[in-house]
This record gives sequence, structure tokens and C-alpha cells, in this order.
Amino acid sequence: MPEFDYQVVDAGGRLSSGRMAAASANDVVQRLSQQGLAVQGLNMVAGHGGVAPAAVGSQRIAPIVQGNPAAVPYSAPDPQYSYSQAARPVQATGQKLTGFFKDYDLWMLLNQMGVILRSGISATEMLKELSTRRSIKAKACRAMEDMAKLTAQGMSLSDAMEVYPEIFPDGVVGSVRAGEAGGYLPDALLHTSEQIQASWKVRRHYLWTSLSIFSTVILVPFMPVMHAGSDALGRYINSNNPEGGSPVSMYFDAWFRALVGWPLVGMLAITGLFLFGPYLFGRIWFLPLRHALAAKLPLIGRRTRSESSRELSYHLQRLSIAGVSPYRAFGLAAAAIPNKEYRDRMVEYGRPFREDTPLSQIIPRKLMPDELVDLIRTGELTGTTPDAMQQVERIAHGDQKMMENVLKVKAWVWVGLFVFGVSSIVAALMMRDFYDVMWKAIFEGTGW
Repeated sequence: MPEFDYQVVDAGGRLSSGRMAAASANDVVQRLSQQGLAVQGLNMVAGHGGVAPAAVGSQRIAPIVQGNPAAVPYSAPDPQYSYSQAARPVQATGQKLTGFFKDYDLWMLLNQMGVILRSGISATEMLKELSTRRSIKAKACRAMEDMAKLTAQGMSLSDAMEVYPEIFPDGVVGSVRAGEAGGYLPDALLHTSEQIQASWKVRRHYLWTSLSIFSTVILVPFMPVMHAGSDALGRYINSNNPEGGSPVSMYFDAWFRALVGWPLVGMLAITGLFLFGPYLFGRIWFLPLRHALAAKLPLIGRRTRSESSRELSYHLQRLSIAGVSPYRAFGLAAAAIPNKEYRDRMVEYGRPFREDTPLSQIIPRKLMPDELVDLIRTGELTGTTPDAMQQVERIAHGDQKMMENVLKVKAWVWVGLFVFGVSSIVAALMMRDFYDVMWKAIFEGTGW
């Protein structure tokens, strides 16, 4: 197998060199780009160590760009590195399920990963460091330790993440893979952590909504229990205490007898669903259902669409700066969309296009309005596609923030509706039943 001497620039703008054995120069470029490195020079070593006089002719190796690592041109990958591989790579190892992993923990984990990689530390050393931290969940620490071994053997960070789908969802893996291909891996991790933080903040507001719903629904199985206690108290009043004992003891004895049965089962089921439902529903098996609902619900669906448009625009901007072809860039960016419903649609939508198709023709107008697609078309005509994509991202981000604010207000509206509306109605029905029984018991036989 031939060997190649290479020069690369990392995300921090630092130049380094090395030697790698590979079947072809394209394989070297592909493997280095997956590590977030931009190839600047590549020569095949001839014979027993002599350097071949010709550089790689088809790689478009450009001079080293100083200062701004985002401006480093991207080296074209192997022509056989198809769109389908970019969007849905073949897994090198089987996936390992770890159980429910909170968005808050993922946000903190990705943020630390991005900050460490930005400092110039390698992915393997970064994973080893994170595996020793007590602030990270034990399941994530074990995953980091295993991922460090995989990256040390030559696997890319995105492929190592893909082994743990319940810690790193497909959208996160796609974002990291796009960052590796475009040479902006640390920025991709930090950007994805911000996106997860924004989603977590919206869901946190709905915790109070779920609490108000729980406090209302839990009263429904308790209504027959209240009725049984009222009947016992009514019998006590009408019979002059034939059974003996105080009215309080009779009242609560009737409570406990009525509670044992379907009311208790119902209350336990509601409590269990509230406490453990998020952990069960958060498992990977329910992910298609969760994302399908998020895409179809009115306000949440609009926010999901804006988020998908923003993520697509962000990665297309960075990949266009790196020189990735529009076709491959769309495949990589589409795979980075967080919502599975939109991600699968975008990946399949872009698959039939050709390598030389402009972005303005690939981007579906169902995801982006016509005026945003026209901005991209103008950027293609004027040679300012990255600037146009950045403008589209800002517009999509603004719409996303607006919808998040609306959702937060709506969460508190639901809290008020259940606390002061539905709960009050249920409590009123319970009190009415109590007073109806007491009224009959007190005035029975008096002629009133």
C-alpha cells in the first residue's frame, strides 16, 4: 500500500504534517477531513521513501490560508464518496443502547467537547479527559472511554458517536460529520449544543404545564372516594351512630375502603405515567413518533420547521466556505437536521439531483419560503453564496426565537387554564357531591 506525506490545517489554524498509508490520495483526503482537518498539501512517497515529483492532480490543493481557518478550501473527496454515504454512513460497529439521556446533559457534554477541540487537543485525548469527569453521567463516561478507543484506531468522531444513538441522536452525529467534512468541527459541536439548549429551555417551561395537568387529572379517580366518605357521614347523621365510633373515623374508613380498587389503580397509573413516562417515551424506539408529532402540531411544528431551516442554512454556509460541492453539502447539511421527520425528507429529496446542481434548485421550497430561496439564488449569481446562507440562517433563527417565545407564553396560559379553570371545575363537582349528600342527610325527614 502506498504512503502519502500530507500537510493539514486544523480548526484552530495550526499547520501540521505527517505520513499515512492508504489505497489512494482520495482516501487520505477523506480520512483527514473526517477528523476536521483541511488538507493543504499531499504527495505520494515513491519506492522506499523518495517523494514522487507530482502532487495530487485532482485534489484542488490550495495554498495555506493564514488567520481564518474557516476560509481554508476543502479538498474534494473520492468521487465514490457518494451523497448516500454522506447522508447515511455505513456503521463500522453495532449500536449500543444506554438508556434515556437528558437534553441538559447532552448540551453540557457537547459544549465541553467543542471547547476542548477548539483548543487544539485531539479527539481521542478529549474523549479520554471527559471520561474521567464526575460531572458527566456514568453512562456517558463509559461511552467516552469506548469512543476514545475507537478514534485511536482511526475511526472518526462522528462514527464513534453513532455507536451510541441514545446519547448522540442522528442529528447530532450529522452535525459533527458535516463539521468534519468542512473543517469546522469545534464550531459544529458548539452550535449543536446551543440548539439543544434552546430546545431544552422550551421544554422546561412545559414542565409546569404537565404539573398542572397532573394535579387536575389525579383528582378524577378520587371523586368516587369522596362520594363514599360523604355517604358514610350521611348515614351517621341519619342513624344516630348505630355502628359506634366518631363521624371522623367513619368518614375516613369509608375513604380507605373505596380507595382500594380501581381508584387506587388509576391514581398509581397516573402518577407512574407522570414520573416515568418521560423516560420511557424518551427512548429511541419512540423517536419517530415524537418527531412526527413535533412536525405536525401547529405552533411546535412551525418552530420545528424554523429550526430545521436554520440548521440546514448554517451547515450549508460553512460547507460552501470550505468548498464542498452543493450536492454533497446538501446531503451533509440535511443529515444534521435535528427532527427526524424533516431530516429524512430532506435527505431523500436531495438524493436524485446531480453533483453540479445549484443549491437554489436543491433546497425544497416547502422547507424554506420562496424569498429565502431567492436570496440563495442571488448569492449564487454574485458569488456570495456563504453570505446569502448566513442571511437565511439569521432570518430562520429570528423566526425560531419568536416561536419559542410564543410557546413559552402558551405554556403559562395552559398552567392558568388548568389551575384556575379545569381544576376548579373538578373541585366544584367534588364539593357539590359532598353538599348534596349532606343536605339530604341533614334535612331528610324534616319535611323540607
